[in-house]
Amino acid sequence: MKFNTSFDVAIVISIVTVFLFANGQAYLSAYLNVFGIDVTSLNLSVQDKVYYGYLNGLHYLLYSLYVLVAYIMLIYCIKCTQCFTNLNQYFLKKAGKYKKTTLRIHNSKFYDRLDKDYNNNSALIILIIVMLFATFYSLLNTENKAKEMAQKDLDSTDFRTVELKKESKSSNIFLIKCGTNVCALMDKNKKTYLEDTKNIVFSVKQTGTKK
Repeated sequence: MKFNTSFDVAIVISIVTVFLFANGQAYLSAYLNVFGIDVTSLNLSVQDKVYYGYLNGLHYLLYSLYVLVAYIMLIYCIKCTQCFTNLNQYFLKKAGKYKKTTLRIHNSKFYDRLDKDYNNNSALIILIIVMLFATFYSLLNTENKAKEMAQKDLDSTDFRTVELKKESKSSNIFLIKCGTNVCALMDKNKKTYLEDTKNIVFSVKQTGTKK
């Protein structure tokens, strides 16, 4: 069976990108939902969601890589030792149904290819099912962590302070997240609202570096 390297790499990159996008979407949706803000209102770009997905999902990719390497090693060991075939023959022999010789068509490899394709497809289907469940639980875990982080930030009011160009009744305005055209803000009474980025004055954030 021939493999097209460029095609295989493109598939892998596409799968990883889709996962990072979904993970970023799950993180942002759960985080902003604590503040009563819908993620679609910020109109975040695809690259922003992929970026957040990478920051909060890199360990999931590493776990997937470990599982894939372990799967390849396991399949290699199974094919080298033929443990499943020997185990099947052992149980058939114990049951009294095993025959030392099997009659097949002379010079025909049809049944051998059929058994090989069945084993490969069965292993692939099992791997896909496992990866689907792992993806579901990883996204669920990302949502739970995002909610905990948002609640922690809300309780400590650990946000960047900004000002508005127009007059505002509140003196303390905190920046939650910014999208393409609007930003999610919160006042000292913990009331959130959306504001156009053109109406927001951002102050220089001190990094604490020594002169």
